Amino acid sequence: MRMREFGNRNELDRVLATEVVSILEDEIFSNGQARLLVSGGSTPAGMFRQLAAHTLRWSKVMLGLVDDRVVPEYHDSSNSKLLNSSFLEHLQGEKPRFLPLVQRSDQEKENFEIVSKGYADLNPPDLVLLGMGLDGHVASLFPNDPDSQKAMEFSCPDILAYTNAPAAPFRRISHTLPALLNAKKVILHITGVDKKQLLEEQRQSGYFLPVDRILSDKKLNLEVFWAP
Repeated sequence: MRMREFGNRNELDRVLATEVVSILEDEIFSNGQARLLVSGGSTPAGMFRQLAAHTLRWSKVMLGLVDDRVVPEYHDSSNSKLLNSSFLEHLQGEKPRFLPLVQRSDQEKENFEIVSKGYADLNPPDLVLLGMGLDGHVASLFPNDPDSQKAMEFSCPDILAYTNAPAAPFRRISHTLPALLNAKKVILHITGVDKKQLLEEQRQSGYFLPVDRILSDKKLNLEVFWAP
């Protein structure tokens, strides 16, 4: 794991956006396309706005979400809505091919079948931008959630899984741990002293938070971008 620390969040957003564009440009040059998975929430919103200002052959980029709440796309809690309002709507000209994770919010089985087929083309991703919660969750893989535990098993055969946030009212859909670990590169984007301390804490033997599964994988090409 490589930790890159920045003096403030604006600097982090600017550097991270430049890094993302560089990685995508290399993939487009080498393979004719690039596959990018991003997280929602408030942390990446500023970076998305920086990213939209960059020139790139965005039509060569397949864009998906790491996870989302099982709500309609117009819902305020939807990561798809956030991505549209903070990034896609600000792009001039070419746009990436974006695949929402929730297309049938009222029919879980049907939605899973639809998005699993679409996301098969997005996996393995070239780059994954992950966030982290103060409980150590990444994507929508939560501690003390049986569905999340199944999705974190290395033997899990699926790219996606439904999970439950212990303290939130909405069902989630998330990439599984094997799918995330299969990425060419993962960047963990976090802000705040409390989250940095969580990464640096020594857990009791045998006790793992979801983020520990990412941090401990020696084969994963992982960088952490942090600002206070």
